[in-house]
Amino acid sequence: MKKYSLLFLWVIFNFSICATAAPSVVYQRHLPRKMQVFLDRHFGKYEIEKLEYDAEDGECKVKYSNGIEVEFDDFGSLIEIESDYAPLPKSIIDILPSPAIDFIAKRYSQRPIRKIKYKSGTYKVKLGKSLEIIFDERGNVIEIDD
Repeated sequence: MKKYSLLFLWVIFNFSICATAAPSVVYQRHLPRKMQVFLDRHFGKYEIEKLEYDAEDGECKVKYSNGIEVEFDDFGSLIEIESDYAPLPKSIIDILPSPAIDFIAKRYSQRPIRKIKYKSGTYKVKLGKSLEIIFDERGNVIEIDD
C-alpha cells in the first residue's frame, strides 16, 4: 500500500510540474516546427508571456509580453496576429500576397500594422487604430473600411 501511495504522490508531483512548465519549455518540446520557425522569424526577440497549445486539436495561441497575440490552426497555419497597442514587426507583412504588400506600401506606409487575420481565402488587415482592408488570396483589394 505504501508503494502505491508513493507512486500516486510521484505522479501528482510530476503532473503539477508539467502543468506549470514555463512557456519556453512547452514551446521547445511540444510546438510543431512550422509554428516555431514562424514565431522565431517574426517574434524571436519578444518574450513569451503565455502559450496555449492543444496537442489534441493542434491549435495554438501565443501571447507576448508586449501584447502581441498569435493564433494558429491545427495545420500550423496562421489564423490571426493582433496587437492592441504595439505595432506588429515590419517583417510580418511578408505573409501577405505581393499585390497587398505593394498596396499598403504605396498608400499607407505610415500606418503601423495592428492585425492580420486569414479566413476563408481572405486577409483582413488592420492599419493604425481604425483602417481595415480586406484582400483576396491574390492580394486584390475587396474592401476598405476607414
